[in-house]
Amino acid sequence: DNEDAGWLQQKWTTEDDDVPIVSWQEMVLIQAEAATTAAAAIGFINELRTAASLPLVTYAPTGGEVENMIFEERRRQLWLEGRFWAAKIRNQGPTGTKLWFPRDGRQETREQDPNDNNMNGGVRMRMSNSEFDLNDNAARADRATLCIAEQRPVHYDLGNDGT
Repeated sequence: DNEDAGWLQQKWTTEDDDVPIVSWQEMVLIQAEAATTAAAAIGFINELRTAASLPLVTYAPTGGEVENMIFEERRRQLWLEGRFWAAKIRNQGPTGTKLWFPRDGRQETREQDPNDNNMNGGVRMRMSNSEFDLNDNAARADRATLCIAEQRPVHYDLGNDGT
């Protein structure tokens, strides 16, 4: 009996439906990666940031900062599209996969961080303000990315209480 064979895909129901393979944001990121100057790469990054109503990059980054910026913008733009894993694999360095944070080898050691927040080089996920407010062992000042100021994710307060 094939009538109840399981899950039926209904997102694209006819052969004429458009099936997205790539987004314009990914194409702009590829252009940024292929840019021959930092200024050109920043121009492409600012195109994406303008479309997302984010602040523009207004400083002159070094080559390594541009690479980190493109990688970070790729992570933001392709969030939940299932395309960031390939970028992580492609950007492996001599010490392993380039993770979101920290940048530029600024990993803390337990001796430098008495709160033991180093996560052994793991990925840091942003926690809401309420997580810090409800935990006596954490403070909002603990929420850091170890990025330089220009590379930090933009923070928006969602309500009057900051959550």
